[in-house]
Amino acid sequence: MSCIKKFTEPYKYKYNGKELQDELGLNMYDYQARNYDPALGKWMNIDPKAFKYPDVSPYVYCIDNPLVFTDPTGMEIDVSFIYEKNKKGQYINPGLVKAFEFFAKSKQGIAFLGNFAKAGQVIAGHKYESSGKFDKNNTDLNFVENKSNNNAQTGSELKKGRMEISIQVSGGADGNDRLEGLIDDIGHESFIHAENIAEDYYDDKKINYSKIDKDIRDWIDDAVKNGSYPKKWAENLMQHRQAKTHSTLEIKLLPILKDYYKKNKIPKTAQEIKAEMNYYRE
Repeated sequence: MSCIKKFTEPYKYKYNGKELQDELGLNMYDYQARNYDPALGKWMNIDPKAFKYPDVSPYVYCIDNPLVFTDPTGMEIDVSFIYEKNKKGQYINPGLVKAFEFFAKSKQGIAFLGNFAKAGQVIAGHKYESSGKFDKNNTDLNFVENKSNNNAQTGSELKKGRMEISIQVSGGADGNDRLEGLIDDIGHESFIHAENIAEDYYDDKKINYSKIDKDIRDWIDDAVKNGSYPKKWAENLMQHRQAKTHSTLEIKLLPILKDYYKKNKIPKTAQEIKAEMNYYRE
């Protein structure tokens, strides 16, 4: 007969790998930014960034869509507006949802998003097993609504030691948008702008255009000095010329669009797709 009595602490890391807080019988999971009640399936305190998503309840988890999203800290939701629904439970931007998921499930989209993802994060059904290099470098990527115009655009801002990159996209409410155009917008902003900003910040944690070829930097300096372009256009123009020089869209976006046309049985040659791809014309 064994006389050894085992004393072990119960394993506290449960749902999503978060620690169970069982003090005072609360039984909630610690998500750093707020606490989650598994019995109710709701947060017990408000998302500190709820002001960014006025159409989403500040108490829900992953905008009530955990099959598509994860929320590792209980704080950020990267693409919430894309999946917003109306009172009938229908997507407000159904075309944008389809376009984003087609991009996010592609080989090139997975590679791009993987550089920003946290370990264990799920985006459009794909689980990223390890944190990406940009995530490890304190760089966040957000897909947000562009309310200023119908054109996609990308911006960045350094906040409390973290680089926040926001891809602003638009999508019509009726779902009749040309999906290839939306995929083009997402790919254009991702591969030409967001990735360039993240790489620039990655090497020395500064935005100094270190990933832009020197001859391109010299070209824009001269263009600004002689009045050909205003200074506020400099970054955008450099990123476009860098992409053209290195055939960025042909390498990364063209395969996604070719696959889209093929799966939808739309006859389109590679040359025709390249002619339509959203390169900025200087």
